[in-house]
Amino acid sequence: GAIFHEDGITGTSLRATRFVRRALVTAQVAIAFVLLIGAGLMLASFEEILALDLGYETDNVLTGQVTLTQARYPQVSDQRALTDAVLAEIRVMPGVVAAGATSSFPLSGNYNDSVILAEGYAMSPGESLITPAQMRVTPGYLEAMGIELIQGRYFDDTDVEGAFAAILLDEQLAEKFWPDVNPLGRRLYYPTDMDDITAITQDTVFLNVVGVVENIALRDVVREQGDTVGAYYLPLAQSSSRGLTLAVKTAAEPTSVANPIRGALAVPRAPPRPSRR
Repeated sequence: GAIFHEDGITGTSLRATRFVRRALVTAQVAIAFVLLIGAGLMLASFEEILALDLGYETDNVLTGQVTLTQARYPQVSDQRALTDAVLAEIRVMPGVVAAGATSSFPLSGNYNDSVILAEGYAMSPGESLITPAQMRVTPGYLEAMGIELIQGRYFDDTDVEGAFAAILLDEQLAEKFWPDVNPLGRRLYYPTDMDDITAITQDTVFLNVVGVVENIALRDVVREQGDTVGAYYLPLAQSSSRGLTLAVKTAAEPTSVANPIRGALAVPRAPPRPSRR
């Protein structure tokens, strides 16, 4: 083995070197102690986070991301057909309780903020427009995530393209626009006149409130005091998204369905072609 020689070091230098080494060892121990204290604080904070009500479930929920490429699924109809087919296959797998997909998964940062207005809502002087988080979801997604329905109904298979435009609000947004009125059946809309942002024009498309769901921790696990921006959900069948996150709620260990789901996604599925006459 190699032998290390401390050549050219005087007795004084050697003592100084040993002192520095002892000091470094002491410093390392001190740093380790600080890190342990930090780890303890982090553990305490993590336990507090686990105790928070995030508004959705994490037990027995399997999630995974899917991207629908432009090359293979160029049309919105192609994207919807694939999503419907895969979810239909997943929902009949043994042990699956509910399954759905979303364009924006909680805490991912992948969501759109969009100005939205409520029909008949009178803004106070100096009040600013709000930009709630917009999420597009399939039937079954909110159920799989355990996001509680407060009023009305979840999205279902009737919320398709061509049907009246549906929207689900969280409690914050419902309270913002209709604090003392039942929001079911009320309507929201996007601005169409930039000169008069609240104006209703011939291009205005109304979104009909079919339900209210509980607030969730979307942006951060710690919700800001006084945050009343809120969020809303649109049926994926009445919109579109190439990037989706699947959420599958299972009765037992969710990894048991991971491979079957991968298999369902791996099956080549040709997009629908126009029929020939």
